[in-house]
Amino acid sequence: GIEIPNSGGNSQFSVTSNYAWEITQGLSWVETNIDHGYGNTNVYINVATQAYDERSGEIIIQTVDGSKSAIVTIRQFGNSITISQQTLTISADDTGSKTIQVESTDAWTSEMI
Repeated sequence: GIEIPNSGGNSQFSVTSNYAWEITQGLSWVETNIDHGYGNTNVYINVATQAYDERSGEIIIQTVDGSKSAIVTIRQFGNSITISQQTLTISADDTGSKTIQVESTDAWTSEMI
């Protein structure tokens, strides 16, 4: 399958065939540069930005007569945030520094209470 970050992007896959073929897919968030062909071809895809949860779907390539088919799975990651330490306690006489590492695919904020 093909994996795409939540920010969207481009990828490709190859079709190897000695038949006329067509692409069928109902993924509103994936565009292909072609939808049919004959013989060996590179198919380029463009995936839109994903602002929410992970999503996945299938692109089906099949011969025009329907006798042969192949599936390409597209998976796009959703927003995520990873925090190395969720609770940090600092005493009043603590003069050192503390580090919290945050990795996120979306904007985030912090608050000291």
